[in-house]
Amino acid sequence: TKNKTDFHGVRRKPGSKKKTHRFQLAMFRLFSKPVGMLPENKCLPGRDEPIKDAPAKESKHYVLKGAPIYPPFPSGSEMISIGMGCFWCSESLFWKTKGIVSTHVGYQQGTTKNPTYREVCSGKTNHNEVTRIVYDSKVCPLEKILKIMFETHDPTQVMGQGNDRGTQ
Repeated sequence: TKNKTDFHGVRRKPGSKKKTHRFQLAMFRLFSKPVGMLPENKCLPGRDEPIKDAPAKESKHYVLKGAPIYPPFPSGSEMISIGMGCFWCSESLFWKTKGIVSTHVGYQQGTTKNPTYREVCSGKTNHNEVTRIVYDSKVCPLEKILKIMFETHDPTQVMGQGNDRGTQ
């Protein structure tokens, strides 16, 4: 059997049309279902021990070379955690901002203890993806951080930001 071309001009293998339709149906179901916080008894249980792949306490930041990920931070540093949807995208917004000492991504507010990324993305933990920003307020005032946040984040988008959907 020969490969056929669909109406977009994309070459398809025989039988791949079914896979495409299944994928489209799965995406429709994912984005059309209502999202919201789950009752605690419906959340994933999690685990007592921290995730083994978490950075070690002595780890240094991979972009902000030499910056500590965990305290102690330089004297006079201040800290804020912000949730803007995908934490990988939001964290990188602050790397080139003068006065940022360190950034670190993680989860807050949820029910599941020590969740994995996959568990948080499932929507069954009630966690939010956040970026912790450590900054020198003499060089980078809080107003500057909030300005960056509100210029790149739409707080009117309920339960979603960009490609992220759900509680995260």
